[in-house]
Amino acid sequence: MTRTEARMVAEELFKLVRPLVVEHLNSITAEVIDETFSIKEAAKYLGCKEKTIYNKIKEIPHFKIGRSLRFSRLALDEYIRLR
Repeated sequence: MTRTEARMVAEELFKLVRPLVVEHLNSITAEVIDETFSIKEAAKYLGCKEKTIYNKIKEIPHFKIGRSLRFSRLALDEYIRLR
């Protein structure tokens, strides 16, 4: 194989692999950068009322900062997926 042919093969491989690498990096970045929501924001994100969140608080993943409830976007996505 000549150097020119090898370069052409490498360029074709790059074109095929690049979208997969970009997609994988985007998914990793999304996992690293996690938002937290207040009860109001979580209700909006889940498409329900705040009262529903309070009624199902034992089911919905959450944590507290001081006296306020906080909800991780990633945890809510997993909750939605498993529901």
